[in-house]
Amino acid sequence: MQQQTVSVTTKTDKSNSNMNYDDNNNEGKKVVDKEEEDPVRIIKRRLAKGEISKDEYEELRKAIQS
Repeated sequence: MQQQTVSVTTKTDKSNSNMNYDDNNNEGKKVVDKEEEDPVRIIKRRLAKGEISKDEYEELRKAIQS
């Protein structure tokens, strides 16, 4: 699976553990994994890994999309 990333320019420091950083970017740029940000993709991945059942997936998807 190819990882998709997007750069977000901010003036914060690199202490935020929710973001990934690319040392090749300018200071203050953060690399955010799109897949990490999309809840539906997260639950699809969890379903594929067998971490949740199909019923749990459907319940979570409905809750996310409502």
